[in-house]
Amino acid sequence: MNGLLMLMQVSTTMVSSVSRPCKYNTSKEQRRAHAESSTRTYESITKPGKTLAQIILDCITRKNNDFMALIQQRPHAYAEQLYLGFIASVTADKPQGDDSQICTEITKIGELIDTVNKYEARILNLAGVGPELAEVHEYWDCMEEVQRWLEDILCGIMEGVEVLFRSHESCQLLYQLINSSVS
Repeated sequence: MNGLLMLMQVSTTMVSSVSRPCKYNTSKEQRRAHAESSTRTYESITKPGKTLAQIILDCITRKNNDFMALIQQRPHAYAEQLYLGFIASVTADKPQGDDSQICTEITKIGELIDTVNKYEARILNLAGVGPELAEVHEYWDCMEEVQRWLEDILCGIMEGVEVLFRSHESCQLLYQLINSSVS
């Protein structure tokens, strides 16, 4: 009988040495970890995550953040900087100036607008007309207006550098007008 008891003790010792190491040092730590796991599970069931419309709205917000980073949070100063950059490129050797920077910026903003338009259609399908769509339009309106400002400068360039300069001096370029919706 003693031999059988010894054999059982040896076999349980061997089993415990083969099993994986314990994650918790005390039973108190184990109870706390179990309680935290139960809480997370309960919250995941009772507090659902984001809806698809909210996820798409987050994507649109990131695109708006990209746009604001592009214009450095200051739309009027951004347009003025591009205008002044063009005027600085006008030289005796190149009297028409270099409008490539303005064209590049129009393209970048256009790509952001296209992305927002695609997301807008998905928001409309998922959430309908509501606060989500209004938020999309708020972002879209700002991007569209800045793009119109740059296109106005580009039209002035096409009319001639002198015409553009006179329009700027008389504050007739779109970004110079007081009643714009972008601040």
